[in-house]
Amino acid sequence: MHPIRLSRFLATGASLVALGAAVDCKSGFEPEGTGGAGASSTGGGGPECWTPAECPGVDTICGIRTCDDGVCGVNAAPASTACGQNGGTVCDGLGTCVECVGNVDCGPTTECSGHVCVPTPCFDGLQNGDETDIDCGGATCDPCAPGAVCLLPSDCASAVCTGTCQAAICGDGVVNDPAEECDGDGAGTGGETVTCDGDCTFVSCGDGHVNPLVNEACDDGNTVTGDGCGQCQYIVAITAGGAHSCVLLSNGHVKCWGDNADGQLGLGDTAHRGDGAGEMGDALPAVELGAGRTATAVVAGGQHTCARLDDDTLKCWGRGDAGELGLGGTGNQGDQPGQMGDILATVDLGTGLTAAAVVLGDYHSCARIGTGGVKCWGNNIWGQLGLGDVERRGDGLGEMGDSLPFVNLGAVVSPSQISARWDSTCVRFPAGTVKCWGSNPAGQLGLGDTNDRGDVPGEMGVNLPYVALGTGRTAVSVVTGSHTCALLDNAALKCWGTNSNGELGLGDVARRGDGPGEMGDALPYVSLGSARSAVAVGLGQYHSCALLDDASVKCWGSGSTGLIGSGSTSNLGDQPGEMGDSLAPVALGTGRTALQLAVGPYHTCVLLDDRTVKCWGRNGSGRLGLGDTTDRGSGASQMGDNLPTVLLP
Repeated sequence: MHPIRLSRFLATGASLVALGAAVDCKSGFEPEGTGGAGASSTGGGGPECWTPAECPGVDTICGIRTCDDGVCGVNAAPASTACGQNGGTVCDGLGTCVECVGNVDCGPTTECSGHVCVPTPCFDGLQNGDETDIDCGGATCDPCAPGAVCLLPSDCASAVCTGTCQAAICGDGVVNDPAEECDGDGAGTGGETVTCDGDCTFVSCGDGHVNPLVNEACDDGNTVTGDGCGQCQYIVAITAGGAHSCVLLSNGHVKCWGDNADGQLGLGDTAHRGDGAGEMGDALPAVELGAGRTATAVVAGGQHTCARLDDDTLKCWGRGDAGELGLGGTGNQGDQPGQMGDILATVDLGTGLTAAAVVLGDYHSCARIGTGGVKCWGNNIWGQLGLGDVERRGDGLGEMGDSLPFVNLGAVVSPSQISARWDSTCVRFPAGTVKCWGSNPAGQLGLGDTNDRGDVPGEMGVNLPYVALGTGRTAVSVVTGSHTCALLDNAALKCWGTNSNGELGLGDVARRGDGPGEMGDALPYVSLGSARSAVAVGLGQYHSCALLDDASVKCWGSGSTGLIGSGSTSNLGDQPGEMGDSLAPVALGTGRTALQLAVGPYHTCVLLDDRTVKCWGRNGSGRLGLGDTTDRGSGASQMGDNLPTVLLP
């Protein structure tokens, strides 16, 4: 066995012997003559040996296999999480069980803790497994699959947490949030059927009971939202585009505000929203997605928006002149009446293919396909589609669906994460390696030069290098734009690319990644403060923000128009001594912490712990959603409690 892989396996604390009897890699059964535990075909109880030739592509060790116990490698899909269920590790795609490096390496009911996949609760403030946002808010997350461990009642959807999830019982005296509003008046020992409202009312809009567990502001007994009450939905996720912002609500509705010149708000006109009084809250319509359709995710791009729907289809609207909507034409969608809802076609990704995730650049779009691989469409002048040319895709008939090629990434396993912004694209593989392609004038691809990638033949696949992150370092996530940042397996942050305003947070304005010898171990970590680490990062055109492990937010780079929310217009991170403990967290308000971060080119939004939203920075077209066009964040009295929340829903 390769010594590095063996050491990583041993580091998990699992015993090699604990894996049990050896398994025939080709058949999945114990070799003939083992005679049970401890026996050997040699007859002396000694170890039995196999050679790599018996199992191509899978490491072996004389005597006991480290994998191929029937759950990993050639006997199961490379992406199998069975290693995590049978030894606390993940499968690296070559049939070897190795340590996890991030939550995305673990299954939907587990998270990566100490490089081992362990059961995870919802509402822990982390993006665990297949949660769609930083902590899914209980909307779609139910980590209590059969056999999983729950820690809180909130871990269980419509169920009671008793170590495992049991069905919620009306009158059991336990409030099973968010399924029940109340259960039992506390007068008895539990199990009474007389509850605070006379019955066990499950959460529903218009039930007449204010349920703070799901952030109901009020509920007057009807579902009419125009009366200022009946506000039963809460915010699940937020996204920031070029000059507009969108939220996903718990009822699957999408609401967008800000710039609407190209119909990117999806409201059938080109009128901005949020730049005048009376345009937000109940007055802001939800996007029409189609009869019976709701969204499970929404992403804002430069001047277009896409939503993944509950039937696993994808719809995009807004600017379409480069084919970024993937509809086989160049017209805008959503800027005129009659273009949304059932009229708006879904994006054709190919026969039987759906999007597990979608990311948007300024004028291009990419989807991580559920069955594996990446497809991109739209503008391609810099090679950001990764197809070895500069031809647009999606702007003409016959260019989408099965005719749209997969991006050649030269890897045996599919990426587990994808990021796109402006004119570049990056992916992260399950092993924590990173590849980037597209525009590269400032070294944002991290390859030690300023050459674009993906715009001519022969640059993709095995010819596209991995980004050098440092000796032994792997990425937990990657975010790209005019500069790129990666959260690493050691909870540290590294950034490279443009740095004219200190957006790399390295105490200078020198670019990184555009010349030889600047990446890998030579690239410094971003200092975020004593004992502080980042759990998420967002990038603007000239600024960067990180959501930290204590649920605070720190921003650095350009202070123009309040981008970094420091109460000043001064840049931070461009001079020595401005980062680390010297960099103050953004004032979010008394007692408020952040759940999620969304960063546009010139504005920043956060989803707070009370499920409200605050935005700061440039406010042209009303992208901050505050009923005016006044910038926020550059004055001493504009942040904290003085920064209003966005009126939503």
